Amino acid sequence: MKLESGFMNNCPFLVSGLFERGLLIGLFNGHGGCNCSNFCSNNFSTFFLKKLNCKFDEDNYIDESMKSSFLKLQDGLKEKQFIDGCCGIVCFVYNGVIHISHIGDSRAIIVKRIEAENGSFEQITNDHTVSNPEMLIELKEGCGYIDSCGKINGELSVARSLGDLHLSHCIKHICSVRHQTISNNDHFIVMGCSSVFKYMKNEEIALLIRENEKYSPSVLATKIRDEVFSRGCKENISIIVIDLTEYMKRN
Repeated sequence: MKLESGFMNNCPFLVSGLFERGLLIGLFNGHGGCNCSNFCSNNFSTFFLKKLNCKFDEDNYIDESMKSSFLKLQDGLKEKQFIDGCCGIVCFVYNGVIHISHIGDSRAIIVKRIEAENGSFEQITNDHTVSNPEMLIELKEGCGYIDSCGKINGELSVARSLGDLHLSHCIKHICSVRHQTISNNDHFIVMGCSSVFKYMKNEEIALLIRENEKYSPSVLATKIRDEVFSRGCKENISIIVIDLTEYMKRN
């Protein structure tokens, strides 16, 4: 796997070797500063593993532990009174199951094997942006508004985030969580900040990986980063690529 980060506001973390079968990996990309992203990256794994308390074989409890850990992050940010904010995405792969939690516009897709017959990719997160009808309902309930530039209250481009304490009256700080079993057709997970998917469509990322699948996740992440940069991206660029082969469920 590869953690590629372009600027200091984006903070990835990795915890591997959980009971020899687990992988916990995530990315928090900051806006307005790096205090929130640093805090979240440094503390999520501690909060999560403490809450999980070795109940690794209970999928629903794993999901609840991820939700709880995001809420605990927000509590910590509120206590610190940081004025910036961040989006985040965390993936926990264990015993053949992918658990994914995210907040904001960070995204994850599964790239299928070439021989798969059900498409080249699957998006496993939903963007918490104003283009998502569910997010618009949340904003109206919280008395937020969208300006002519598509920003919430003239400041923020996402409808959910961590930090951003001055906007807590109109946005939510709750993550979305889901889990699914790794299938024989699943090959790679690609996780990235919004700029990656702003400059490359899901289909384009899947095609690039499929055409270069002989290379390591490290090389694949670098290729995606370079392609995004070549298309004129001047924003933070962060990509994580995970080869799922070694995390298939063991019989």
